[in-house]
Amino acid sequence: MSRFPSGPIPPRRVRGVRPVRLIPVVPEPGVQVPEPPTEDTQEVKFNEWAAIYGGTFPEWLVFDYLVEEVGLVVDVDFIFQSSQQGGRMISGGSVVDFEVRSHQVFIRVQGEFFHVGDPTIEGRDIMGKLAIESATGWPVVDVYENDLYEKRNYVVQQALLGRQIGHTGEA
Repeated sequence: MSRFPSGPIPPRRVRGVRPVRLIPVVPEPGVQVPEPPTEDTQEVKFNEWAAIYGGTFPEWLVFDYLVEEVGLVVDVDFIFQSSQQGGRMISGGSVVDFEVRSHQVFIRVQGEFFHVGDPTIEGRDIMGKLAIESATGWPVVDVYENDLYEKRNYVVQQALLGRQIGHTGEA
């Protein structure tokens, strides 16, 4: 069960919690059904990852998908927190959340709280995206926090193909 009064999806800026599907599983007689992962297991897995990489829960959702579902190897097939054009040290540089070398695409995880609704920030994000794309020739795909909570697999699959999915889930 959720620990939040607002329901199974955590409020913005809360780390370490994943929405839980409460669909009962009724096994057929004689079939051994493994226990589904619990919220606690997800939270433990995220906390272990965060202690190493220092990322956010939405970033972990992408990282976990790349490693567990796609079978990519960190620092070989993709880099987490990749500096581009000088990173944060040089004016105009940036850090991209995922540089996926095996698919020749950059993935930026964007939270709606900081990246949607403020024209100044949205403009800065667009300029940074265009600068990286023109310098590298690889697409930069933004994936949004709420889309990751609702349909992580689809959103990351599309990102790996270089396809941008809007923050509302619309193509």
